[in-house]
Amino acid sequence: MTLLELCNPLFLQVCFLSRSARSGGTMTYSRVRADIEDLFADMRSKAAKERLLEAQYQAVELPLIFFVDATISELDWAQAREWQDNRLAYDHGQLAGDERFFDLLEETLEDRSRDAAERLAVFYTCLGLGFTGIYDGRLDELQRKMMQVADRIREFTDADMLAKICPDAYQDVDTRDLIQPPGMSYLGMGIALVGLLVVVFVSVFVLFRQASHDLTQSLDEVMSHRVHEEVQGAGEGETSGVNEPSPGEDRSERGKSTPGERSESNPKTVGSHD
Repeated sequence: MTLLELCNPLFLQVCFLSRSARSGGTMTYSRVRADIEDLFADMRSKAAKERLLEAQYQAVELPLIFFVDATISELDWAQAREWQDNRLAYDHGQLAGDERFFDLLEETLEDRSRDAAERLAVFYTCLGLGFTGIYDGRLDELQRKMMQVADRIREFTDADMLAKICPDAYQDVDTRDLIQPPGMSYLGMGIALVGLLVVVFVSVFVLFRQASHDLTQSLDEVMSHRVHEEVQGAGEGETSGVNEPSPGEDRSERGKSTPGERSESNPKTVGSHD
C-alpha cells in the first residue's frame, strides 16, 4: 500500500462532506467528528503494519489534520463554527495550522529523496482539493508553489495528462455528432423572418384599406349632411322674401287705400249718399 492510497479514504470523506454541505444535506457535528476521527485511527492502524509506511504517515498526519480542519471550518454548514472552535489540531497543540502546513511543505521540498516525493503527493492532493492556508487571496503564489510540487511527483501521477480518469464511463457512449449544421438553422431563421414580414405587410395593407374605407364613408356623410343643410336654408330664404316688406317700403303706406279702392270696396255707402 502506498501513502497516497492510505490517505485516499480521508480525501473521499472530505469531498463527500463538501458535496453534502452544498446540497443542504443533514449532518450532525457529532457524527462528522466521529467519522473523521475513525478515519485517522484507521490510517494509523494500517500504517503500523508496515514500518516504512508508518514513518511516512507520521510525517503527513499533521498536514492532513490542518487540511481537514480548514476545509470543514469553511463549509456552508451550520456546525462549521463549532468545528472551528474545536479543531483537531488543538488536540496536538497546534494553533496555527494554516501556516504550519506550508512550513512542513517547504521542509519536504528541500528533501530530494523518493520518500519525500511520495509525501509531496499528499501535500499536492490537499492543495488540489482547495486548501489555501496563508495563501488565501494570493492564488498566483499558490499556483507557483503547486507547480514546484508537481515537478517532484510525476512518478506518482499519471504521465499522460490527457488520460481518462474513469475509462469505464466512456464505454457505450453515443459518439455521433448530434449538433445540426449551422446552415440549416440559418435557413430556418430566414424562412421564419420572411414569413413574419409577409404577415406584417398583409396586416398593414388590410388595416390601411379598412381605415381608408371608414374615412371615405365619414367624409361622404359629412358632405351629404352639409348639402342638405344648404338646400333647406335656400328654401326658407325664398319663403321669407314673399311675406316680408322690402327694407325701403313704409309700413304705414301699405295700410292706406285710394278713394276708388274705398268706393269699390263699400258700394252701399256710396248709393245711400246719392
